[in-house]
Amino acid sequence: MKKIHSFIVSICICLSYAQAQKIDDKIEVITSGFYTHFTGKLNNQPITADLMNHENQYIGTYYYNANGRPFQLKEIKSNSTKHILEELDTNGHITGIFEGVITKKSFIGVRETEQGKRKVPVELKEDYTKGSMQFAQYYINNNKDTIAPFDTKVHFLYPSQFPDAKVLEAVRGDLGKGTFKLSMPNNLNIEVFKNQIVEKLHKHYSYLLDGAAERESIDIDMLVYLNENYLLSIRINEVVDADGEEINEQKFYTWDLKTGKLIHLDDIFKADYKEELRKIILQAIIKSIDKDNLQEAGSNKLDTSMIDFDFYMTTGGMTFFYLLPDSDNDLEIYIPFKEMLSILKAESPISHLFKK
Repeated sequence: MKKIHSFIVSICICLSYAQAQKIDDKIEVITSGFYTHFTGKLNNQPITADLMNHENQYIGTYYYNANGRPFQLKEIKSNSTKHILEELDTNGHITGIFEGVITKKSFIGVRETEQGKRKVPVELKEDYTKGSMQFAQYYINNNKDTIAPFDTKVHFLYPSQFPDAKVLEAVRGDLGKGTFKLSMPNNLNIEVFKNQIVEKLHKHYSYLLDGAAERESIDIDMLVYLNENYLLSIRINEVVDADGEEINEQKFYTWDLKTGKLIHLDDIFKADYKEELRKIILQAIIKSIDKDNLQEAGSNKLDTSMIDFDFYMTTGGMTFFYLLPDSDNDLEIYIPFKEMLSILKAESPISHLFKK
């Protein structure tokens, strides 16, 4: 009986290995890109940036240390000597242009206004000294697999180094479950993990295949908004094209890197905070959003029920979302901590950001 059992186990192992090898041939992993956490100065003002190379395109975020207001960066042009990136505010408006030389260790160049009227120097250097986590970047796709029902493209960041091993393990677990519905291993074997990712995602989205006439696609990417002061705030964006209908889901996670625990609104706000927070967000919308633009987006009046309490964070404040009916885009509303002091807890995982 033992021999039969051993023989069956051997067959299973061989089949699993053969299947993995077959899948391996159809899944490509690109590791040439990189993620870097930068600090430095823009026109002598301290800024912090998180930049990565995704599908041969630089994308990222930055904020001025003085106020923490976030901006996104997206490469629009490059050649052998320089890269040109658009600067966009939280609602996608172009507010400037960065031009310069990018390496994993530095960014040296200039920033100019959208109109090109003024250029100021930018100098950034790699810096993980202020409670920041290091990441290895991977890009996985299975477009060589003509049998699979999904084209799967996954751009993910693997937490690779941090002084506290338990915190590193906790973030890997949370980030993996949030992105792939499985934990990232502590010792990443990308050749094995890539198959687990694709198989898990296909299984998770299998319900979308019912009646599908065409090959579907899953596209996942990550963006870092904050990786400083022992805080980490990340967005995961999932786009699923199912039988011609695009489904876009965004997930946001913020960690306390002193404990490895996820930060929730109840951890940082006082009891019964939501009504007051809604009022603060609505006031911010009224101040910053053109009413004509709001109407064009399909909303004739502001409605507190359309506020989404998902959030991401920088050192100066938090960004929330206002859901616009009949629109593919939500409004991103940045609220400085100083405008929420009445409802923020005096002691919390983020209180060091606003306590004097």
